[in-house]
Formats: sequence, C-alpha cells, structure tokens
Amino acid sequence: MQVNCTRTVIRHDKVGEIIIRKPSPYDKKLVEEFLRRLSQESIYHRFFKLIKDYGEIVDKMLGEDTKVCLLMEKDSKVIGCAEVYKTIWPEVGEPAVAILDDYQGKGLGKLLVFLLAICSYKVGIRRFRAYIFKENLPAIRIASKLSSKIIEDYGDSLLIEMEVERSLDDIMDYIRLHFEILPGERA
Repeated sequence: MQVNCTRTVIRHDKVGEIIIRKPSPYDKKLVEEFLRRLSQESIYHRFFKLIKDYGEIVDKMLGEDTKVCLLMEKDSKVIGCAEVYKTIWPEVGEPAVAILDDYQGKGLGKLLVFLLAICSYKVGIRRFRAYIFKENLPAIRIASKLSSKIIEDYGDSLLIEMEVERSLDDIMDYIRLHFEILPGERA
C-alpha cells in the first residue's frame, strides 16, 4: 500500500469516501470556514487558546513554518486538518490536529496523525514533540498507540515525544486493517 502525501482517497466504513490532500494557496477560505465550524472546546484543545483572528491562524497553518499540512475533505468540505510545524531542531516537528466535532470518535483524528507521521518522515522529520491537555483523552490515546513518552508533566498538560520511524510499521498495519486506500486516477 502506497500513501500519497499529495492526495489520497480513502474509504472509511463510518464516514464513506474521504480525501486527504495537501492544501493549495487557494484553500485559505476553506480552512478558515473549517476552523469557524469547530466547537470552542476543539479550538482550545488544538490551539491552547480561544481564537479571535482566524485569518492569522490560517496564514500560519498554510505558511512557511509548516513542514507538512494535510486537509481531510468529505463532499468538498474540510472536516479535518493536521500540520507539523518546524522547531529549532531540523528533525523534530510539532504536530497539531483538529477534526470537526460531528466527525470525532470515528478514528479520523488517529488516521490524520498516522498519515501526518508518514508524510513527515518523507520530508526528514524523525521525531514529534507535542503538548497535549490531560483532559484531551483521544489525543492521549493516539500518543500512547504511537509509543510516545512523556517528556514533561505540567499539571494540566503534557509534553510528549514520539519516534516517527519506530511507529511507521504499526501505522501502516493499522491503515491496512481499517481503511481502504482507493487506487486509480483519483488517488
């Protein structure tokens, strides 16, 4: 199975056909609409603060500080977004993921994190470092499936680290078992 980091079509048993793709410069409005549809809790878990200026956030998400950015679409609407931001260490990236509330709990966040790891590895990222609120149990579960270790405990949040390469076999096995990557011109 080959994962295309530019555009991949996947059949999900609970959601149907979804497209995972890199954004284009013309996606700013789509991503901003996606962020506006997130609940305040989802915004807070993703950005660690409430957002007033979505345009500035979208510019950062789609900008030069982002090593990898993936959009998840269903019926031409963004339902999820994942990015890996540059850090001071060239082989370390900081991942971030958000899924529309109506699509949470269906494995899509996990799928985006896993695809993000594959695509990040292809551009030289070997480790992820991320801050996660302790109350964000889905993110904690995903991190534990990827053999992440806790670097720092801040009381209400954790700093975790994951070796991307060590997790790639487990990621591909999970994708093979749970999702169908559709072949052909669309993928």
